[in-house]
Amino acid sequence: QRATGLYASASNMSKIKSLMGVLFEETAQEAMEDGADEQLAEELALAAVLEAAADGLESLGFLAESNAIRQMQEM
Repeated sequence: QRATGLYASASNMSKIKSLMGVLFEETAQEAMEDGADEQLAEELALAAVLEAAADGLESLGFLAESNAIRQMQEM
């Protein structure tokens, strides 16, 4: 939280949260349009958001953190 309060741009963090919400909502909507029920659609949407987060961390060189997110998805 220290990095968030002192160094991280609140505006950029807000943009990331907003984009995560858009990715979640659009993925869930598309899954439901394809016939998935609401619970499955939300599970697929969450998986998409987590995969995007893992990919972002991996691209920054944070492999352990990226792998932790991917392992969490396998549970």
